[in-house]
Amino acid sequence: SKSTWLKWTAFAAARLGYSVLHIQLEGSEKECFDKYSQIWSALDYTSVRNGNIPHALMDKLKKEAKMALNKGKDITIYSFEKFDEASMTDVRDIVLEYQKIKGKIPDLVVVDSLDLLHPGDGLKYGVDTQSIKMKLQNSAKRMKNMAVELKTRILTATQTGDVPPTIWNDIDKVITRNNTEGDRTLVKSFSYVLTFNQTNDEQKTNEARIYIDKFRNYAVGKGVYKICTAYKFGRFYDRK
Repeated sequence: SKSTWLKWTAFAAARLGYSVLHIQLEGSEKECFDKYSQIWSALDYTSVRNGNIPHALMDKLKKEAKMALNKGKDITIYSFEKFDEASMTDVRDIVLEYQKIKGKIPDLVVVDSLDLLHPGDGLKYGVDTQSIKMKLQNSAKRMKNMAVELKTRILTATQTGDVPPTIWNDIDKVITRNNTEGDRTLVKSFSYVLTFNQTNDEQKTNEARIYIDKFRNYAVGKGVYKICTAYKFGRFYDRK
């Protein structure tokens, strides 16, 4: 769900004309590319990966892709194919390299995902709870500082700690900052914080709930928003 949401939001931003840099911290560049291809083409992943696309549809997709590129609506992908090797220093260097090539800082930087990132502060972090907490906190702080320094926006995600079924599988309850891996103070570095909520029954009917935990400078309103999903086609949100 994390990666699907990140890619879906990045795709929506690119479609609106914003420049997007997607930094994948785990998995291959081709896999990431195929998932984006799946989103805009509305094809299932197997068809995209294996190229099982009818000629008539392929011609249509090529025309759509050409139109999008002509309007500058593209997403640049950088992938770390080895697990557990990327730091915030690397992320900053990649953004600056993008600036050299494109002549501007990207409007949106997507980092998939925060829990796979090292702060790049020269410290060694263990696997105990306190070390994980410090690693997440320090990565988040450096991420915020980079966004301010380079005047851009950074979109990322992280996972929860151990959330009991009495919370995540109850349609009347939602995951909040209190359930964040590390601890609830991780959200301090971020302006907007959303959680994804889906019970077993909602998963079967392709439904979910978004809970707005933090929305700086804006009123949250009711807080919980129901959506439909279409994971079969790589789409976090199914408008239709």
